[in-house]
Amino acid sequence: MKGSTDPQLENRHPFLKLCLCIIVVALFFYVIDWSFIDGGITAYEITCPQDFKEKNGCYALSKTTYYPNKTKQVVIRKSEYSIETLKKCTVINNENWECKWDDESAVFGFNNGQFHNTVLATKFFSWEESLKILRETQYVPRFIWLLERWDLI
Repeated sequence: MKGSTDPQLENRHPFLKLCLCIIVVALFFYVIDWSFIDGGITAYEITCPQDFKEKNGCYALSKTTYYPNKTKQVVIRKSEYSIETLKKCTVINNENWECKWDDESAVFGFNNGQFHNTVLATKFFSWEESLKILRETQYVPRFIWLLERWDLI
């Protein structure tokens, strides 16, 4: 019969659209990095070791949120495992700052909202090992980090 449809299916159609809309909006809000609201900026770290062959060869590591304080020239570093105050810092604003570890093994920070990390010296790794670790480590947007964490890419 031409033009006949199931009335129950027609009644569910708007509900399904609403559910899909809610899911899309919720995902949109979930993938946004909201750390800026409380004055922070987050670095999302993944690593892509040469000997790791699963999926795209990378996996999500940690996320670290930094809270720079221009007045005190310090940065509070909050990771999943610790909170510490970094004192060897130069802070211009939330998206432009740089710190050194106390042992001066590395310089890191944000430049125009992009995280950077430079190893200067280390007593734990040789220069070759340090360079290898840096080559394998990438800092990516939250969306990419989440996809890695969920094993979708």
